[in-house]
Amino acid sequence: MVIAKTKEAHKNLAEQFASHDLEKEYIALIQGHIVNKKGRIQVAIERDPVHRQRMKATSAENGRMAISTFEVIEYLKNSTLVKVQILTGRTHQIRVHMSFTGHPLLGDTTYGGRKFGNSEHFLHSSKLTITHPITGKRMTFQADIPQRFQEVIEELREGGSKKL
Repeated sequence: MVIAKTKEAHKNLAEQFASHDLEKEYIALIQGHIVNKKGRIQVAIERDPVHRQRMKATSAENGRMAISTFEVIEYLKNSTLVKVQILTGRTHQIRVHMSFTGHPLLGDTTYGGRKFGNSEHFLHSSKLTITHPITGKRMTFQADIPQRFQEVIEELREGGSKKL
């Protein structure tokens, strides 16, 4: 969502990401109906020693703590549309956390989700709030949900023609 035009701006933005001085919001389509309409997931994450491209939930002693919050936007057929904010920035954090709750991302076969058509998992970076690296002004950027993602939401609203 953001591109730095100068080395100074790049350094500042990198520092904001490293220190978590920004806000990141995602939209995700998860399997099943999550019981709590809002929640906080605080679970450490580490690289899976067997499947090196994957991460996994673990104890605080073995991994790095990761914190996510979620809020239900809408219950759909056999799925839930949620808004997720990450307070830390670990690799695959949302995918690992939602799988940990028993509600993996729709289509995310890497983390326990069932395949959904020809689509990959349904996770969209919808909003980013940063401090402008030069002016210091707080700025928010938003991105619309991609067309395929929106089509799947509509399909699931209408009762869904595809089995989850």
